Amino acid sequence: IQMTGEEVDAVNELLMDKLSQLESIEELSLMERTDKEDEIADWLEDHGVEDGYELSPDLVEFGFEIDDLESILQKTSQAHFEPVIQWVHNNLVTEKMVGDIQEASSRISDLVGSVKSYTHMDQSPDKQTADLHKGLRNTITMLQHKIKKHSLEIDKDLQEGLPHIQGYPGEINQVFTNILDNAMDAISETENAKIELRSTSDGEFVRIFIQDNGPGIPADILEKIFEPFFTTKNVGEGTGMGLDVVKKIMDHHNGKVVV
Repeated sequence: IQMTGEEVDAVNELLMDKLSQLESIEELSLMERTDKEDEIADWLEDHGVEDGYELSPDLVEFGFEIDDLESILQKTSQAHFEPVIQWVHNNLVTEKMVGDIQEASSRISDLVGSVKSYTHMDQSPDKQTADLHKGLRNTITMLQHKIKKHSLEIDKDLQEGLPHIQGYPGEINQVFTNILDNAMDAISETENAKIELRSTSDGEFVRIFIQDNGPGIPADILEKIFEPFFTTKNVGEGTGMGLDVVKKIMDHHNGKVVV
């Protein structure tokens, strides 16, 4: 392709500009995105690009408009437009793959960190200072797959500067896990399912509130839920040990759990 340095620089500048603005691109609805993809695909095919419908989704994702394509066409001429737009598209796909790899690596790193913090597998078994907010965040990370599966909303109202406690962080995280897991099961069929987390200090104690917008616990079984092996779940779904473990851990920490 015989292009001047100025023409090459102009295409590169447009490409770099689009990449730099990626995070600020307004999110489109499915209908808006489909309409824009069809519009760009039709324009590309009208200008000699046969596989316009294969290129348009990535072009739309990176914020390309018809005006941008017109600009590239003016800088490259009709004869060179198709290979140049293919080159632009290949760069976008590469950038997207790199971004996906970075995002996946970041998530893996966060998950490994959460697992390590959640279990405290590299720390002393003696009592230590525990940040309850950190434990809650790590537990939510551990349960993220379930949150996404059921499209749950987690609403947090956590007191700033909540005092740390002396205890066993791994055990405390097990408390959060069992209660949150039960709540997620209880609201898995609830419309606009939501779990609210709240924390506050209370004299020498701290309080953590976990509340869901599900059907609630029937009054006739309320006193039984902390008994060993009691469960309302179907056979094979629950052991009846979760809340029994929760109560024992809270007793171990000079605390209590109430409903």
